[in-house]
Amino acid sequence: MNDRVSMHPALAAYRHRWIVIARTADVPAGHLFHGRLLGEELAVWRNNAGHINVWENRCPHRGVRLTIGSHLGDQLQCRYHGWRYATGSGGCVHIPAHPNETPPARIGVKVFRALERSGFIWASTEEPSSEPASIAHLPADHHPLRSAIMRAPAEVVAAALLRHAFAPAGGTAQRIDPLTVVVRHATGQETLRWLIQPSTVDTSIVYGVHAATVGGAWLEAAQQLNASLQSLRSTIEAQT
Repeated sequence: MNDRVSMHPALAAYRHRWIVIARTADVPAGHLFHGRLLGEELAVWRNNAGHINVWENRCPHRGVRLTIGSHLGDQLQCRYHGWRYATGSGGCVHIPAHPNETPPARIGVKVFRALERSGFIWASTEEPSSEPASIAHLPADHHPLRSAIMRAPAEVVAAALLRHAFAPAGGTAQRIDPLTVVVRHATGQETLRWLIQPSTVDTSIVYGVHAATVGGAWLEAAQQLNASLQSLRSTIEAQT
């Protein structure tokens, strides 16, 4: 864990959790996705088999961002000096200046724990204590909403989501873990779920999951919910 995270207790409190960092659709084959979690810059990518890698976005050699490098299928290549790192382990497998030598085992990219489930990619900066409710039990028939970047700490965002009335989802809001707010209909059925990504100490990203409970009307409902989330973002940022 780097010093940036340890200096901020509000971020360090989340380091043993699985946290959403992107939608599955954000990381298509061959793409290098630049993310951020708890102050760490991330390089998120798939190997040829579709396996998700979540790495520190920094080449160990000169610190250049790996997301401006090249995707080689089962390796990433740094743009600066061409060092290559292997899927899974993050270990260095090729140094162009020494093509006939095997790189020392100690050279490698910092690798974070990652999994992909329910249309989202999740990561943890340290060993997660358990699989949280935010991953488990997502509605079987659900649709992702647009994500929204908010210039506010995760705790502030979670509290605002809990208070806000999201028509047409309606019902009662409940915080099922520190980074997840669920909205239920009067019948008890879940209609909406908000997943919060603490990017930095003062910036968060909110991902929405809308349960398709009204047949083909889900698109209109999603548009209303997206608009409501944007309105809430303006309110939050005006107050922080």
